[in-house]
Amino acid sequence: MTRERRLPSRSHQGVTTDMAVAAAQGAGVCIRPLLRRVTDRATGAVYTVPLPCGSTRESVCQPCAEKARRLRIHQCREGWHLTEDPPRPDPVPDEDQDEDEDEQLDDDADLEGEEAGARRVRSTRHLSGLPDLPTVPVEDRTIGKAFTDEKTGRTYRPSMFLTFTLPSYGRVIPGTGVPRNPSGYDYRRAALDALLFPRLVDRLWQNLRRAAGFKVQYFAAVEPQRRLAPHLHAAVRGAIPRATIKAVARATYAAIWWPSIEHVVYEGDHLPGWHPDLGGYLDPGTGAALPTWDEALDRLERDGENTEPMHVLTFGQQVDIKGLLGGTPDSDRAVRYLCKYLTKSVAETYGTPTDEQDPDEPDPTALVYARHIDRLHREVRWLPCSPACANWIRYGIQPKAAGPGLIPGQSARPRAPRPRRSPRPGLPAVVRQDPHPAPGRPRRRRPRGPQRGGHRRPRGRPARHRQPPRRRPAPVRVGRRPRPRTRLHHRHRRLTPAGTMLA
Repeated sequence: MTRERRLPSRSHQGVTTDMAVAAAQGAGVCIRPLLRRVTDRATGAVYTVPLPCGSTRESVCQPCAEKARRLRIHQCREGWHLTEDPPRPDPVPDEDQDEDEDEQLDDDADLEGEEAGARRVRSTRHLSGLPDLPTVPVEDRTIGKAFTDEKTGRTYRPSMFLTFTLPSYGRVIPGTGVPRNPSGYDYRRAALDALLFPRLVDRLWQNLRRAAGFKVQYFAAVEPQRRLAPHLHAAVRGAIPRATIKAVARATYAAIWWPSIEHVVYEGDHLPGWHPDLGGYLDPGTGAALPTWDEALDRLERDGENTEPMHVLTFGQQVDIKGLLGGTPDSDRAVRYLCKYLTKSVAETYGTPTDEQDPDEPDPTALVYARHIDRLHREVRWLPCSPACANWIRYGIQPKAAGPGLIPGQSARPRAPRPRRSPRPGLPAVVRQDPHPAPGRPRRRRPRGPQRGGHRRPRGRPARHRQPPRRRPAPVRVGRRPRPRTRLHHRHRRLTPAGTMLA
């Protein structure tokens, strides 16, 4: 039996934290507001103002996440089926124009070496074995063409709902996402495709704008599949011929011109160490400095035509294309489907248990699925995700802009995800963000004294002395953030149907 905590207030005796949270969610109020003190400069009165947390995750704050999701639904619905080009803002001087310049570069241009005012550009040769991209002159418009029915004389301006999927890495059991033959499943390619998927998506829109003949505008969301591979859903303004979209999907690829990762040089405890005087990582046996990122790229350029890209991303054969008209039920349904995963993290979409499952009896399929997640996580953990990734040390190369404290498998930016076991037996692992700070990066301390406006904090008072206490009367208490619960309490809450209260 789990005993609920009660709010320590004389005016609200008998009101539990869960009841306050349920009331806040029913009223659409933030359940974990940020309390701030506001001082009226005219009268000197001090007020406590609760500000919404603004979280976009339903597991953190359901009212704020739902508010953000509805805003995205409104933006997508209003901007999808426009009949006229929206007004363009006046150009602002000294703005970053890299996005427009990127669309003018060829498929294999590498824009990551912009030191000393020079760009490092790879060869513009087309990779063999891939079809050519159909291109037409691009018009200065963002809306599609209108079509007139000869019989009724009515004019239509349809839009499209597109779905692009990554290729297959091996046969999977339908409905489960579990490989039929794990030993033959290409986990390495699946991990690299997941890490570098944004590069392929960027290349897709560049190619689609060249082939469609106008500046295609879109609202897209990445949905994770059960096999742990991402795929793209996009609401595209205007109609594009289906043959053109399929030809662009076949011809689109992203070549990653990075050093080879075929051979691991250092692993385990035998890792290079940082030398502060030389400003680089040294071999633990010979003491020689590892090649820098620029030196490794220079070696690729010297090899010339004999060099192959480290990895090539392509889309699969499955491309779903739907034509929709604005204001129809199908269009509204597509908008809601696009925004379905905006309030969930990637980890929350895997291994969701059903209410009929017995928590004490492990599910064999869930156990196999957990091993599938662990196997893919091992690949993702040790593969490089960017030029600045610490995993390049395993392959004998210093990361770009390397600094002290880099450890393979523990990325500093962003923090490396780690698997976390579910408290219920038989359920697969999920992914969370590492709450611990990265090694070698000390926490920054706020300056005191004159650096903070000439005011020094009094001794003996906490750093958050300006914030009012959490235990406040209503209405602040309705949005009070609940304290951490025990694991047993979390388990009971999962098994309790929505809308009921625990005894």
